[in-house]
Amino acid sequence: MGSNKDDINLTPLLNKLGHDLEEIRVRSLLNILSKLEHGVVCEADLVQQRPLLIRLLEWFNFHSCPLQEEVLGLIHRLAQHSSAVEILVSLGAVAFLSQLRKDVPTELQPITDKILNQLLMLPPSGPEEHSRECIYQHRITKFTSPLLTESAIPAMQEDTDPKQLTAASDSLMSQQNSSLTSQTGQHPGQLLYMEPKVGYFRRDSGSTATLIANLEQEQEEQGVATAGLPAPTCLKFSTFPWLALTPTDRHVLAATNRSLNSGNPQLVTSSCEFLSNVVFYDFPAETFLQRPAIVKTLVSLLKVTADGGHDPSQGAVLCLRNLCVHLQTRLAFYQDPALYCPRQDYLSQASSTVSTEMSSPTPQSDSQLSALEETPDRPRGDGRDRNTPSSTSSTSRSLTASSVRSVVTDPMEELEPEDMLALQFSQLSLPQFCTALLTNGMALLKSHDPAAVAQVLDLLQKAAWLMEEALTPQVWEDQSTVAAELVEELIEALDNTGEVLHFHNLQSRGPRTPDNEITHHRMVYMALAVLTTHLLQAFVPLEKAADILPESLASALALLAMDPSFQTTRPAAHEAVVAYVEQTSEDDYQLYSHALHVCTSMDCSVQFIKEQNFQGGRSLQDMVELAEGALSSLPYHQHLALVSQFVRLCSDMCKPVHANPQLVQDCTRVLLKFLAHPEEKVRHTAYQTCLNIVKEVLGISRAAETASLSCRSVLFLVDPHVLYQLCCFGLAENKTKVGEMAAELLLYLLQGRLIMTAAVWNKLMDALLPVLPVLQGCASVETKLGRCIVGLLHPSSEGEAGRLPKLERLRGGLRLLMSRESSMREEAAALVSQYLALESGGAQLLPKDAEQAILKAQDILIVRQQQQQPGRESQSSIFQPEDVLKLWDLYTSPTVEGVVRRSAAQQFTTILADKLMHETFRRQSGVDVTVNYLKQAIQGDNQELEKRNLVPPCLCILRLLVQEDPSLRHALMQEMSLYLTVLRCALQSSYDDRTCTEAAGLLTLLLFDEVASIQTLSKDSEQPPTEHFSLPLNVVTRYRLPLQPPTHHHISPHQPECDTDTGQLQEGPPAEMLRMAWNVPWEGGVDQLAAAEQETAEGVPPSLVLTSRDKLLLKATHVKTALQFNIQEIEGAPSHYVAKLALMRLGLLLTSDVMGSGTASSGSIAEVLFNLDWKNVFKRFLEVMPANGEDDLLLSEVLKVLLLFFKSKESIRDSVSSWLLDLVLTRGSPLLWLLSQGDNKEHENMVGTKAQVLTAHRTLQKQLMALLSALCSHLVHREQGAAQPTLGDLAQGFLQRLHLADPSHFYDLASLESTLHCLIHVTARPDWSTGISTSNRETLCQELLETLREVVLSFHVGRGSTTRSYMGKGVIKNASISLKHLALEMAHVSTNKDWPSLWLNTKSEEGAGLDWLVPLWAYRDPEVRAAGLGIAVLLSGSEEGRIALTTGCQQVTGGIWGTSISVLLDHTECSLVRQQAAAVLVNLTAQTLPTTPAQANDSAWQGPSVTDEDTGFTLVGLPALLALLHHCQFYTHVSFMLENYYPHNVIQPVSVAYRQATESQSDTGGTTSTSGG
Repeated sequence: MGSNKDDINLTPLLNKLGHDLEEIRVRSLLNILSKLEHGVVCEADLVQQRPLLIRLLEWFNFHSCPLQEEVLGLIHRLAQHSSAVEILVSLGAVAFLSQLRKDVPTELQPITDKILNQLLMLPPSGPEEHSRECIYQHRITKFTSPLLTESAIPAMQEDTDPKQLTAASDSLMSQQNSSLTSQTGQHPGQLLYMEPKVGYFRRDSGSTATLIANLEQEQEEQGVATAGLPAPTCLKFSTFPWLALTPTDRHVLAATNRSLNSGNPQLVTSSCEFLSNVVFYDFPAETFLQRPAIVKTLVSLLKVTADGGHDPSQGAVLCLRNLCVHLQTRLAFYQDPALYCPRQDYLSQASSTVSTEMSSPTPQSDSQLSALEETPDRPRGDGRDRNTPSSTSSTSRSLTASSVRSVVTDPMEELEPEDMLALQFSQLSLPQFCTALLTNGMALLKSHDPAAVAQVLDLLQKAAWLMEEALTPQVWEDQSTVAAELVEELIEALDNTGEVLHFHNLQSRGPRTPDNEITHHRMVYMALAVLTTHLLQAFVPLEKAADILPESLASALALLAMDPSFQTTRPAAHEAVVAYVEQTSEDDYQLYSHALHVCTSMDCSVQFIKEQNFQGGRSLQDMVELAEGALSSLPYHQHLALVSQFVRLCSDMCKPVHANPQLVQDCTRVLLKFLAHPEEKVRHTAYQTCLNIVKEVLGISRAAETASLSCRSVLFLVDPHVLYQLCCFGLAENKTKVGEMAAELLLYLLQGRLIMTAAVWNKLMDALLPVLPVLQGCASVETKLGRCIVGLLHPSSEGEAGRLPKLERLRGGLRLLMSRESSMREEAAALVSQYLALESGGAQLLPKDAEQAILKAQDILIVRQQQQQPGRESQSSIFQPEDVLKLWDLYTSPTVEGVVRRSAAQQFTTILADKLMHETFRRQSGVDVTVNYLKQAIQGDNQELEKRNLVPPCLCILRLLVQEDPSLRHALMQEMSLYLTVLRCALQSSYDDRTCTEAAGLLTLLLFDEVASIQTLSKDSEQPPTEHFSLPLNVVTRYRLPLQPPTHHHISPHQPECDTDTGQLQEGPPAEMLRMAWNVPWEGGVDQLAAAEQETAEGVPPSLVLTSRDKLLLKATHVKTALQFNIQEIEGAPSHYVAKLALMRLGLLLTSDVMGSGTASSGSIAEVLFNLDWKNVFKRFLEVMPANGEDDLLLSEVLKVLLLFFKSKESIRDSVSSWLLDLVLTRGSPLLWLLSQGDNKEHENMVGTKAQVLTAHRTLQKQLMALLSALCSHLVHREQGAAQPTLGDLAQGFLQRLHLADPSHFYDLASLESTLHCLIHVTARPDWSTGISTSNRETLCQELLETLREVVLSFHVGRGSTTRSYMGKGVIKNASISLKHLALEMAHVSTNKDWPSLWLNTKSEEGAGLDWLVPLWAYRDPEVRAAGLGIAVLLSGSEEGRIALTTGCQQVTGGIWGTSISVLLDHTECSLVRQQAAAVLVNLTAQTLPTTPAQANDSAWQGPSVTDEDTGFTLVGLPALLALLHHCQFYTHVSFMLENYYPHNVIQPVSVAYRQATESQSDTGGTTSTSGG
């Protein structure tokens, strides 16, 4: 295309290519193909058109997509060029076309494959060259509204540089991509082009959203990466929108960085102060991340040690801390929809919101106006253009949104070339910045200076907050390079954290560490622990902690988990630490859990002891639970009085006639645990106490009291489980006194029949029945207890009352036949012979002389070889029920011969060894038949040998059945005749070993059934009975049983789980846990323990007595005690050092409170301090004028602590602010006097060098301003109540402070910044000028107006060629906002209606004007622009103001009317500024406008004026306004604004835009920053 041809604008065609109507899309496609075919455009023109490629891909997403072959052919033609390939690949075309290939017709698949092959080929090594004629040179205009007609777009100049066009095009596309990114949150390389609408927030079209969804689905299914390495998915926020800098700004930053790198510590320190006090208020905070030289220098300074009284590291800490605060503000800025600008880079587009150019009447204009050039083609709108005639046509052209942006060219401010791409790739992301702070800041916590540590902790806390806004815990799973770098930094930071925790922990416990340093290290340790917990919860998923946390931090957390003071004072943080320890170290967690269990038990012990000693109000059930809980800790504290007290409590609880059964059961259950405790001393005490109670009730002293009710005191022992414990385990302790006491105890019970009531004795007999098999094992003729046990079995002349049942006496005698002592077997034979003699019908039974035979065969049940019980097999049976039935007929048929029946019985012994066959046998009444056979065998008239031969197999059958069937065993054990029958069978066949063995085995199963099924008394429920026969080990040991049954209860089932070896918890952190666990409840709580002087508790081992180190650590950790101690230190401080040290500690505590967000057990630290008597202590310092540098430093520490109160909850801030405001506004207040003195005050009594004194005073002034700023800021947000503070004197003090800097000299920038910052908050409150004591309100407002206006003139208008620099932005912003507040106050208090005229600059050479105000409307910062227009809003609120405003803007191109309309209709301006412009127009049109020239001549307010230069016709007033609105398409723009309405109050989150290096290299005008919206 020749250069002489008119350029063709492809944008409309590209837009129509994505239209919803098919006809429009087809015609647009054919148009493009026709232009390409006829050479109107060439392929090189189209390959750079990213929207075209997007539209071509989107073509296939419509429901109807004709001309598919033509579209694919065009894509194939364009894919021959590497630039188009790069764009297509970045759009995800590979995955898209791969999926599309399946859906297109078969004949189109080859061309699809060709495109894919082309996309996957390597790009050519050399650059592609095209002739200039083939390069599309259409001028890319700044698009402001899609509703503008093409005629409104000016034609391109012939000499337009293609490079500029490329940059502009890329910038526009970058903006579009950023806008899309802000809504979809996707990688820009995967995004598709959107409609080029300009507005605050975009809505995705249906086709675009569909294509994006399709591409995402394809990538998930096929796993195809679109380009390069995977993009990070862990970032919530990465980088801020890129901001360009002027050479002046770059020079300032470079000079500051050189100063920071100086070898002079004093210069480095002063440079840090300059950064914190001035530069950070001027430059947006993200600038220092985008150009990170200063940040990197500051981070490196963190490692520099102090030298010569200057500590660069602390200066760097303060700088970085302030930078974090400003970054938080900028995050909020970008999340505010009212401040969102579609045009993010204000400087790079070399434009201003409104034209600030003024015409100069003479060449010798003031230098302040030299930079304000005239734009002749733009009318003012007020009909008073002086240099250039206005016309309707020019008005129409100039008020379009494209021409509102007039270019301000400053000859001295030409931008030097910068490699923007390199700069953007070298910038720091927000996560990188935060991790660098966390990594390098931790080492500074190894300081002995509380103030320095507090600053570092504050820095780390703010860095952690920022990182929460930017990073997600998914960083550990992210596979991208960015995430890998962040993970490395995070691990290093966590490793450093662990080392610092170890350092302070060791220092606080060091044997040679002084007490004051112990307190310091302890406070730092606690504060860092809270911060560490916060970091872990925010960024380390609990389930991944074991793989993430370094060893140093894992071990530090283990120690922290076992820190008793941390647990009691920071329970929430401690709980989180324990959760991480559980994941990282199983051994440490088990040790902690074990120690915690013992500590909990100790707490129960102390509470039980105190309740018993002081007769508290706890219920008996609670006391039982406490006693049970105390069991585990008894080996550690060995407070044996607890055991005695509980045993006696049991006696008392079980004594009443109508005692609570559940309470008695619980009491018995816990008593059993004491009797079975593994600690011998505990058992000894429990048995001794039981014995003492029994002696008191049943002893010799009670012998004369027959059947006394006092005997009910022993009822707690009359329980089967207790008696089983005494008989089975108590009596077994032969080597200790416990066995003797158990025997004596049982003897007293068994011999107490005469002293007991009948009910108690009968209950004892009933309780003995289940344990008789165990008790009889101790029967002996040699001991009192043994003889007493035998005596229970003898018949009595007194009858059966109060005695064991006859059956039980028989069973007892039979058991004794298995005794290991022959003497006892003789005694048993005599007892059993009586029952044989008295058996009914015994004379007809065999053997005839059974009672004599038993005396001779006392060893009848003693077998030579014990039977082995067969093991239970789970395998299936080899027999079938049919086998049982077949044998049954032979077994029971009366016609069967005896030999056959015996054979059948013998076979049954084999079959019934299988338990599965038992049910079939029993269903046939097999038990009754078998027992009947035994009875027939001993009938006296039975002489048949066959019947006698049935006895062995029948006994075996019964043994097999009862061995496996507990229910049958329980039933048969109650049949007395069965015992005698089996015994007679054995005596009848005493010569047959098999018969005796089977009889002894069967009797064993029946006689010991009680203890085979005895259950443990459990808290939850009874255990289910076991089917398999098993005996307690002690029973098997005490008897000579014919069987070898399985054994149980080798140890008492009631034995609690307690430590037999206490050494593991007797040293180190577990030992501290135990000491604290004992002493905290003993003193009534941690508050009382921290405040009390601990005395050694009587009877407590020394290992549980708090050491002096424990007390010191607790006092340093316990919030209330530490605060009270430091307040007392301040109150009674003998020197500045002591008071400052205590104040620094208070500051450190409050700083950790901000990090922990109230994690202390007693609430927030600020709340605790607020409830203490601190005001009088602090008031002493606030009411006395500091006399020297030491006083200044001390007062600054006081103010620093007060400042921390404003970070607490609302009620505390209200109270502190009211109290503090009264002190400040009191007549003669030292604080108000210090405020008016500024930073240059010199003390009369100067101590030390002058520099030191001045430094101390500057420190005080800085802290004072910070406190007043927080105070005034809080007052703004306080509710309007009846008693409102009068801030006039405070405003007067700030005014005097502003006067201290002579404008003719250099301003004290730091003082000016802080003063104006405070002034914003003071003036923001309504009626702030009331209460002034030195002058009236109007005078104060006028003086403040003059001063602030002078500041604006000096810092903005007077800068001449640096109007676009950030330098002075902080001053300008604060001054302009204060002026806005001042205008509102003057409108309220001024008695002169013409007060707006005071705002005109009468010192200007051109006459009264607003030359100081107009530049604010074009300022780079939107908040300044909004404030400047806000002043115009307030001035235009009255007729006088409107006239003054119009008069003051005569030199502004377009005047106030043109400016307001231009700003309002500027779609690239933020809504906050446009809102102010709309308010100006509302005020300008609030008064009736003249409609005719005659009315205009009679009215002072004429409104706008427009003149047609062709006809000379002039419109004034309302007609002129309507003409203006028509020519600027006002209603069309308003409609567009309403269509783009955003209803939400926040943009959250600010989206992340991340690009790979390969992508950005092809987009020279792009950015790697986040989008602004």
